[in-house]
Amino acid sequence: MLFSRREQLSSLEPSFTQRFSNKLGQYLAPSSPHEVKHVKSKPMIDIDACYALLGEKTDKCEYKLSDLQLQLEKLTKKYEKKTGKHLDLEQLALAILKQDAHRQAEILRHRFFDQDFSDCTLFSKVPTSSLRLALLSDELNISSFKDTTAQPAAAEFKACRHMLNVLLSDVSMQDLEISCRDLLSSCSEVMQERGVDTESLQSSWLLRMRYNNSENSLLLKCMPIDMLRDTFERQYKKTFGATNSNQEILIEALEVTVQSEDEAAPGAPTESSYAKQFMKDWTVDSEMLWSKTTTDEILHSNMSYLDCTTLHKILSSRVKVSTDSEMSEFFIQKV
Repeated sequence: MLFSRREQLSSLEPSFTQRFSNKLGQYLAPSSPHEVKHVKSKPMIDIDACYALLGEKTDKCEYKLSDLQLQLEKLTKKYEKKTGKHLDLEQLALAILKQDAHRQAEILRHRFFDQDFSDCTLFSKVPTSSLRLALLSDELNISSFKDTTAQPAAAEFKACRHMLNVLLSDVSMQDLEISCRDLLSSCSEVMQERGVDTESLQSSWLLRMRYNNSENSLLLKCMPIDMLRDTFERQYKKTFGATNSNQEILIEALEVTVQSEDEAAPGAPTESSYAKQFMKDWTVDSEMLWSKTTTDEILHSNMSYLDCTTLHKILSSRVKVSTDSEMSEFFIQKV
């Protein structure tokens, strides 16, 4: 009654009921489209493309390495701005794969919550990268894994490897070229005798090199001698953390590698030194069972970036969360 009587009074001011209705209408009305702030979602990193960048085979063909490289370059600059440290694109790809494996390991822990992982083996029922299985096993603290679909590699062609054991300072480019032509010819003859169609294969020749007093070796593409020396020293420092400039460089062997044209990922390196270093504590037997050969922490001093909290925060919103169905091809059993 009070409200009704007040509304009947002639006044220029709106009544209490009108003011209340207006406020309520403003509260319930949808916001103006000009006031809505659209947050642009950041594109997710393509995990398959990261494996391809590290030289790992993948069944997926839709990825674009060029797109991935652009994304990684931006993330590298962001990391360098925050830490003052630089990462190569392959290092960043490996860090992304490790974070992806960490999330996938959580799914497996939840599924096998009642199982003690000591003395267990991680199995995959579908063709899976050995690097992926090693990353998963490392996150689960499991010391062995096996891809149940993997077949033992064909016997190595002895003709495709020739021991040299000559000092880099004592050899010429002409000597290497002659040795390579002879080895490639011998390798092709042996492969043809075994029924291999060499016309459909791509070949490349590589040099196995190390310091004269070290067992750590690198496999490098052949190039002019001066470039070969500089490349070896730079790559050796990147891979093993130090150089030994006082020691002679030894060319241990000449190797010819062959592969089908579609075997390697387009634009991917034939061998990533970072993936190789991560895998160096794992060995595989004739039954295709991989085992960790040392109890030492796999993260060596020059791979400590893999555990960097700042890098984890940068990548956390760019790595897609795996689902239970995506992990259904893995299982864990006592050996």
